[in-house]
Amino acid sequence: MPVAIRNPVVLHCVLALTAADLSKFENLDSDLMSISYNHYGQALKGIQSALKYEVNSASTTSHLNYIDDILLAVLLLCFKSQNFTQNERIVPHINAAAVLCCNRLESATNNPDMRGLLFEVFCYMFTLVASSHGKALELSLAYQVFYSPFLTGHACEGMLLGTSRKLFLLILRISMLTTSQDSVPLDASSRFELEAIELQLSNLKFNKPTDRNDDEEAYDHATISELYRHACLLHVKTTLNHQLSIKSDIIQNIVTDFVSQLEELPISSPANNILVWPLVIVGLCTITQCHQRIISARLRKNHETWRSEILPQNAAFLIRTWKPYRNPSKHWRSRNEVPYLARRLLNLQIPAILL
Repeated sequence: MPVAIRNPVVLHCVLALTAADLSKFENLDSDLMSISYNHYGQALKGIQSALKYEVNSASTTSHLNYIDDILLAVLLLCFKSQNFTQNERIVPHINAAAVLCCNRLESATNNPDMRGLLFEVFCYMFTLVASSHGKALELSLAYQVFYSPFLTGHACEGMLLGTSRKLFLLILRISMLTTSQDSVPLDASSRFELEAIELQLSNLKFNKPTDRNDDEEAYDHATISELYRHACLLHVKTTLNHQLSIKSDIIQNIVTDFVSQLEELPISSPANNILVWPLVIVGLCTITQCHQRIISARLRKNHETWRSEILPQNAAFLIRTWKPYRNPSKHWRSRNEVPYLARRLLNLQIPAILL
């Protein structure tokens, strides 16, 4: 990783992340987490110094040809924070990344592929963090990044945003509207825009090969996009109509279609690493034990490969949420059984960022 060799701040970030990852395979007495925290602290000092330099050098642009290194460092710290469910740390990190990205929307760079990749990582992470922590984020800054020319045409385009950058843009826009409308009813303009988004999601189609053997990557990308689309559609419908029963055919038909799509994605596919958000979103609307078992099993199975604590913590969270449906005589409420999804995401104590 040449950038880590030339930049000590990035090197500290890489070492902090590496030590923390290795600690997952060691016993609790391992020194690896102490090493990780030490490098994390050194990285923070370096980032603070670099940010101060950038602010003081705002009138010039020559340094921006190499200062993308600091954006990479901040995103690495975001990844470390979310991978180890340190929610209180990821918010300031992702907000800092938003400012750094906006400072680079139009400036020249000697490595547009690197900047495009960093922008894509940022858009993916920020969008999903915003769905549960939008109140604490600079939402309008991130929205601008989606329209950067660096996002299209770079060497790794679609690595995280898949086949539809537009879908993630819609998810972010929903967060912007629901965060500003934290009470019901929605105002007329927000409702009109959410209805338009609902229509777009209903009509959104992805080119999916008939047989996965023909093109595994394209097949999995299209499947992931469909899973996100179903989750996003649930998000919009329950936001527009918070009186809509979770038991309604409208909701449960979407859940059933989601589960069918999920079963088309093999456990061995690398795409499983970016499935937490749709699994939790749809999981909050799932009432049958069959569907609940499939969703919780996928989270647990993915943990065997990716080792992130996000997976078992959210699986346990969903199981607690499902208790009313497993013992309806004791827990079931007669009206509005589940508050609308947008409010749940903003106000529930979700144990880990949905990345």
